[in-house]
Amino acid sequence: MTTAGIIPARYQSTRLHGKVLLPLDGYPMLYHVYHRASRCRTLRRVIVATDSAKVSAVCTSYGMKVVMTGAGHASGTDRVAEVAAYLKADLIVNIQADEPLLKPEVVDLLVRHMRDHPELLFGTVGSTYLRGRAAGPRGSQGSSQGWSGGSLLSPAAG
Repeated sequence: MTTAGIIPARYQSTRLHGKVLLPLDGYPMLYHVYHRASRCRTLRRVIVATDSAKVSAVCTSYGMKVVMTGAGHASGTDRVAEVAAYLKADLIVNIQADEPLLKPEVVDLLVRHMRDHPELLFGTVGSTYLRGRAAGPRGSQGSSQGWSGGSLLSPAAG
């Protein structure tokens, strides 16, 4: 099974304009996200999906794979879907561009869970919070949450 990670990166962020290119430890935030995603053992490809020439230029300058998308998308998921339609991948992981502390091992847990449960249409990684602090990944098999076609609003059994 071929799995790709797609990072929708929008420069025109509503709450913080240019967020994905803000410097963090000497590099744009998106650089950190891309390189952490690239360390995922289960992802064959990692691609940035953007409608911004500025984001595209930064990606190219750092050697990141980038695809230009249409500007009319209502969400990052729509941007991911545009790129996914042209990929030869069995599973797509939507990776948030503003998550510079992404843990590759958690993405790998999600991908393995999705591969083991082909009835699931999509999944997400969540955390359990106890008294204001994260307690770690949660959900089915202790690592991720998946939803089946029969119950898109509630977790799948299993």
